[in-house]
Amino acid sequence: MDKIEVVRRPGALSPIDNEMLKKKRIPVTVYRNRRLGDFLHELKLAERKGTGIPSIHRAMEKNGSPKPKFEMDNDKTYFLATLKVHPESYKINKEIRILKYCEKPKTRKQILVDKLELTNQTFTYDKYIAPLIKIKYLDYTIPEYPTNINQKYKTTKKGLIYIKINTTN
Repeated sequence: MDKIEVVRRPGALSPIDNEMLKKKRIPVTVYRNRRLGDFLHELKLAERKGTGIPSIHRAMEKNGSPKPKFEMDNDKTYFLATLKVHPESYKINKEIRILKYCEKPKTRKQILVDKLELTNQTFTYDKYIAPLIKIKYLDYTIPEYPTNINQKYKTTKKGLIYIKINTTN
C-alpha cells in the first residue's frame, strides 16, 4: 500500500473547486451543518471553519511526506483526499520483515530471495542485510567467520525491541 485515499460524498460546497483545492489555504464561507460541526469540535472530533486541509498540508510537510492531493469531480458528487506514504516507511517495513523472519536463523538466500523476492547479489546484501548487522539488529550465527558458506543471520535483542517499537500502535 503506497497511499491512503479518503472519499467523502458529496463534494465540497461552492465556491470551492479543483483549482482552490490545489492551494494550501481555502477560504470557507458556507458550512453544511454548523451546529454539528461546533458540537464535534467541542468533543475534539473535528476541526472547524476550513482548517482541515491546511492542517493536513502542515502535518505532511512537517513529517517530510509527499504533498497531499485533493480533488472532486465537476458535479461535486465526491471529494477525494489522497495521502501518499512517507518514503522511509518502505525502508522500515523491509527492515521489520527481515527482523521478524530472522527470529529463527536464516541464510542470506532465504532472506533476500525467498522472503524479499530480490536477487542474492552483493548490492542487495549491502542494502538490506549489512546495515542491520552494523546497527546490531541482526547478528551472525558464526561471528568468527562472517563469510562462511553456512552463515545464517539471527535477530538480536536490540532488533526485537525495534520490531516491538515499530509495530505497536
